[in-house]
Amino acid sequence: MRLVRETRGIFWMLPSFSLPSPAKSAYQRETLMRYRPDWRPRTEIMAERDRDPLQSQVSKVIQELDPDNSDAASTVKLRTEFATQLDKLQRQVRTESSKIDQYLQQLRSAEKSLQALRENRAAEPPRWRASYDLLLAQLPAIQARVRAYRGCLTEFVRNPKTRSKTKTPNLTLVGWRTPITKTSNDIESIQDAKRAASSLRAVIRDHAGTPWARTSEWELKPGFRMALLPPYQSPLVKIANPSPVPRL
Repeated sequence: MRLVRETRGIFWMLPSFSLPSPAKSAYQRETLMRYRPDWRPRTEIMAERDRDPLQSQVSKVIQELDPDNSDAASTVKLRTEFATQLDKLQRQVRTESSKIDQYLQQLRSAEKSLQALRENRAAEPPRWRASYDLLLAQLPAIQARVRAYRGCLTEFVRNPKTRSKTKTPNLTLVGWRTPITKTSNDIESIQDAKRAASSLRAVIRDHAGTPWARTSEWELKPGFRMALLPPYQSPLVKIANPSPVPRL
């Protein structure tokens, strides 16, 4: 806020070379005016939010399922990188598998709690309606991926795979990872994926030209299947005489 005030909203940002994210897109001012944020004092907004059943429940669900929340991380933060040694990998798989049922129960309960407030949606400002719609679409998407994640781990324990520690010309196995792919063989995961895809497309339609629609497109793009795959990497090149770090 201080930066915007002191520069009258005109300031430069260095270009980012990271992967595209749902936030990096140009939006039409006329479209976003309907979704403009509330600039009242934070304490006033929070007090009003806590009195509103839908807004308070949306905030509660986000906080309880936030993997960066230390209280929730033990359940909702699943491992995506596994060891190269088979015995250690299997122990890691069993540890993650033991958390999945509780995580799925949390996701189902959160979805039901939001569905119960659907009648309150019409009275909310557009920004809150968009957040509610997106969250209600993301919950089955997460369920689909968690079920697919459980499926690929279960299959690995049932039929362990091994890979060479090296590949030509100079690649080294760095572990096993669980990327998201397009489809899943798990029936429940497929059902959740269909619900998620339908809801995400509705967000894209109902909130076209907004960050909520962009986030929905971003959620849809990778699919809902998980696979346990062995990535290889080339060794880091050691530079004998590196240039000194410039002093800015």
